[in-house]
Amino acid sequence: MSNTDKRPFTRPIVSLDRVVHGNVEFKYDVDGFWSNPCSLYMRRKFIWREEELEATAVVDRWEFEIRHSSGGYDSDADPLKSDRNMALAMLDAYEFAQELKDNLPYYEQMYQLREEQEQIATEKRRAERQAVIDADPAMPESVAKDIIAQLRDDVKTSDKYYATSAIEVRKRGESWEPEKNCYHKTYERFLCRNVGYTGTARIQWRCSGEVVSEKYVIEQMCGLANDYKLELAGRTTA
Repeated sequence: MSNTDKRPFTRPIVSLDRVVHGNVEFKYDVDGFWSNPCSLYMRRKFIWREEELEATAVVDRWEFEIRHSSGGYDSDADPLKSDRNMALAMLDAYEFAQELKDNLPYYEQMYQLREEQEQIATEKRRAERQAVIDADPAMPESVAKDIIAQLRDDVKTSDKYYATSAIEVRKRGESWEPEKNCYHKTYERFLCRNVGYTGTARIQWRCSGEVVSEKYVIEQMCGLANDYKLELAGRTTA
């Protein structure tokens, strides 16, 4: 059946680019409906283990499903006739699925080829990203410890109540200003706070809203870039 046949529906066109991604919906246009009341779904099953994949026949690696919905009639449509048109479309969807199944060896081959190409591209991007990170030196432990001591001394000597100092350390391979559409932080922020009573010192370290140890802060800083910004509490009196 072709799209030129005078049928009360239009069979979807097969797009190889969509099929090889392993999840495609073929929507039927049906006379009497402004919506798409009938669809054929073609999905590639997720088979992670290589031995399981080899033991699974090609026809069993894919699944088909016909779905339909009621309503969505055109304003001037005859509901009963429209439903008959949808029934015919569903019967055609079954025939369509059988034709797709006949071509599954080819679709499976193209799917596997796309997966291989995507894996190669992913490994290339990962290697390029790692090269950028490797070219961005990590913060030496001695520098991290000196900064920690500076933050600790700052809140101890500050006369501010609940004195808090902070440091932001850029992540390796990142910039301070994230790229457009970048939704992850490009730096880590650590807080050093004196939670003791006035005249006493009780140091508390925080990261991402959690209380952490000083050792943890040093370890994290040593995994970041040797590029940072300090916010010192200081003193309010001369």
